[in-house]
Amino acid sequence: MQPPARREDARTFALSMAAFALITLVAYWSFVRTGTSFVWQYDGIDQHYPALYFFNRWIRGFLHAPGAGLPLWSSEIGMGADVFSTLGFYVIGDPFALLSLLFPMSQMEAAYNTMFLVRVMCTGAASLWYLRTMGAKPLPALTGAVLYTFSGLILFTATMHPFFMNVAVFLPLMFVAIEWALRRKRPWMLVLVTFLSAAANFYFFYLIVLLSLVYGVARYFELTPADERWRRLAPTAIRLVGLAAIGVALAAPTLVTSAMMIGNTARGQAVYSPQFLYSFTDYRTMITALVATNRSTNFSFMTFSMLGIIMVPVLFRRTKRYPALKFLIVALAAFIVLPIFGYLFNGFTFPNFRYSFALGLFLALATALVLSEDKPLGRNDLLAMAGGYLGYAALLLLIAQPLGRAVLAPLIIGAGFLALFAFGVLWPHRTRALQVAVLLLLVTNVAVNSALLFNPRYTNTLTTYVEAGEVQATYRKSAGSLARLLPQAGFYRVENSEWPDYNEAMVDRFNGTSFYFSLMDGGLTRLKSDLGLESQRLYSFSFNGFNGRAIPTALFGTEYYLTRADESSATPFGFTRVLKRGTREAYRNQYALPLGFVYDSVMNRGAFDSLSTLERQSTMLVAAVVDTATAPALPRTLTATAPIEVPYSVVETEGLDFDPVARTVTRTDSDNMLVLGIPPVNDAELYVEITRFENTIVDPLQRLKQRKDAPTRVELERAQSLTNSMIWPWTLHTYVESGGVQRSLLWATPLSPYHWGEDTHLAHLGYQRSEATTVGIGWEAVGTTTYDSLRVLKVPMDGFPAAIEKLRSQAMTDIVVGTNTVSGTVTSDGGLLFLSIPMSKGWTATIDGEPAAIHSANSAFMGIEVPAGTHRIELRFVAPGIKLGLGIAAVGLVALLGLIGFGIVTARRAKIVISSGGE
Repeated sequence: MQPPARREDARTFALSMAAFALITLVAYWSFVRTGTSFVWQYDGIDQHYPALYFFNRWIRGFLHAPGAGLPLWSSEIGMGADVFSTLGFYVIGDPFALLSLLFPMSQMEAAYNTMFLVRVMCTGAASLWYLRTMGAKPLPALTGAVLYTFSGLILFTATMHPFFMNVAVFLPLMFVAIEWALRRKRPWMLVLVTFLSAAANFYFFYLIVLLSLVYGVARYFELTPADERWRRLAPTAIRLVGLAAIGVALAAPTLVTSAMMIGNTARGQAVYSPQFLYSFTDYRTMITALVATNRSTNFSFMTFSMLGIIMVPVLFRRTKRYPALKFLIVALAAFIVLPIFGYLFNGFTFPNFRYSFALGLFLALATALVLSEDKPLGRNDLLAMAGGYLGYAALLLLIAQPLGRAVLAPLIIGAGFLALFAFGVLWPHRTRALQVAVLLLLVTNVAVNSALLFNPRYTNTLTTYVEAGEVQATYRKSAGSLARLLPQAGFYRVENSEWPDYNEAMVDRFNGTSFYFSLMDGGLTRLKSDLGLESQRLYSFSFNGFNGRAIPTALFGTEYYLTRADESSATPFGFTRVLKRGTREAYRNQYALPLGFVYDSVMNRGAFDSLSTLERQSTMLVAAVVDTATAPALPRTLTATAPIEVPYSVVETEGLDFDPVARTVTRTDSDNMLVLGIPPVNDAELYVEITRFENTIVDPLQRLKQRKDAPTRVELERAQSLTNSMIWPWTLHTYVESGGVQRSLLWATPLSPYHWGEDTHLAHLGYQRSEATTVGIGWEAVGTTTYDSLRVLKVPMDGFPAAIEKLRSQAMTDIVVGTNTVSGTVTSDGGLLFLSIPMSKGWTATIDGEPAAIHSANSAFMGIEVPAGTHRIELRFVAPGIKLGLGIAAVGLVALLGLIGFGIVTARRAKIVISSGGE
């Protein structure tokens, strides 16, 4: 396996990439034909586009006025967040994100789409380079690159999460770098690729490191003579690890900040126990997802071509060749089917198979190398292919019932590949024609998979993407667009109740209350749990305001509430309309508290944890929640105001059987509703609480088969898809409504990796003025729910205004929020200054210029003990770990310069020896 000649490479590589560009057009033709952007309506709008848009404003703003400094904290991200650690998972450090700076801000959608296509092309180029480095001939290498690139990760998953594609680009580049380093060539390559992949995303770098360790060891033992393997192992390992360490050091500014953030997230603190094996359903979906366009359990969306599958038996027939590649294919298969590796590759959390795409690279290499062999394929090779095909096809036919297009298509195309190779065996001298025909059939395979995923004739997937040219208009048309019309003086927060709600503040430039990124401060997760915030408890990395609850809305500085006019009944208590544009309205909170105010009493965390959810909410109105050692001189509050239980009677049980004695709800129909009658509730917030519930959901496929009438093929395929996807037992929506207010509660079942032990629903049904007389509860799926208690509760608002005025009397004034700074003046009788800024180790504080300690307060925020009198408070922020990261990067830069200098000196000495006649 020798690298190809450079002169041949340039022309061949250019022609291959031109062909690859045409194949890319084929793969995504449905997007082009229908005028659809690559921005997904869910995470695309909620995460990726806001991150890219904010990143551009962030960089351009600094370049325009560098003297103002680089903002390291932004109140436009959630309730306020560290820019580096939050966006380091998405755009900061990602080399592809820099392409967006070539586009004007008004063309960020075009930048987003361009970046996606550039990533696809770079994936093809990187894999092609790797396959050629491993000795594959040009046409087989192109075939392998297409097989690898247009697998499930990129063809489908990356359209939803475009930066996921980075790992597919960097992995083959890393393998090229390892190959060169093992052969003692171009050491800078390993440094460069390590730096780029480490800086781009810490999670995918972690995957690359694990995969590279396995790959490097396998290739070392293959390349090194048997009698020298153990003698040279330590020096080789030290050399490669040293080169990679320089790259890691150069990426330290993003790596260190991310690492410090991970430890403070709920994800980083979660503990999971790996199981020995997965369930039968898990394995069934894995086997299907290997070639079909069905998403498998735990995100193992593979969709490799049958070409790669049937090449594996041929590869293993070469008993004396390709030992490392055989080992790697077996290892990746084991990584996928054994849970312990799923936990390992997902950072010792729940098993996740985002690394399964790497199997595609090894299948591509097997395909490229076999097709590159000088000796034509023989009859025994054809028999091996047929045996592999028939064995896998039989397994599919056995477990994937009913058969749908997603399963039939790869089986038919696999038969086509067998027919082509039979032609090659009968006419062995037509090697070139065979290779071209195989590539064309592979492109057909890609086109079929693309159609099954995106063509409106077969699926509605494209309806979940934003229409081309309409991404920015999506924000302009939402209620969040009213934020720019609100007063600009002072600091205040705005809650938006209409989609796109998550992270819209990053695009429309206001201080919001929503957060949806992979790294969210664990304090906000704890706050959600403490308050029982509904409709968002599924995730440890999302936060979406306070569901219209008056107390937290006021305490945490939400001054404006944006909504559609037809949803104004959910507007929180104390808000009055101040603006209307078309069907959108803005309401102002007369009880909103400023960014800081002083509590004169506190409650210890232990006592707070013993309270019910609504008691905790009421406690925060009169006392700050702190750790036991915080503010020891302040009075301790020990009790809390309890909510009032509202009596109810059962009015209707449509589509379900309700047994209040056994405390069970058996849902016989997906359209179901339990209706409770209640006496009118006046001047109070209304809640429904379901505690300690467990739930079972009926398998959609099994339920469909039990119907008296025969289900249609479309119904069967849909049910099969739901069953295969493992989405149906992961989540359950509960709908609660009263007085024109409806809440959707998303509960993660224990089968979900996002369950987090939550077993209580608390739905807020808004401020009531005696209009509501019923409460409706419905579930989306057939099944059974058991529970400990089902209560209707109310929280009277008669004492709320007085409590707010007491806190407002010692509020922070003259507040100035600057670049990485917050300052203000406090006049009080002494107490704990509460700041509704999420707690971070990056903040430091002074009182009248003297350092002051910052404590955790109210679950997620900051508190500072202040003495009586008038005092000036100043806070400064430096991203945690950024100084350490820059220091490590400086050391790495020195090491890199030393490596370059050593290389130059060595080259000169070699040149002198050669010029003097030496060998």
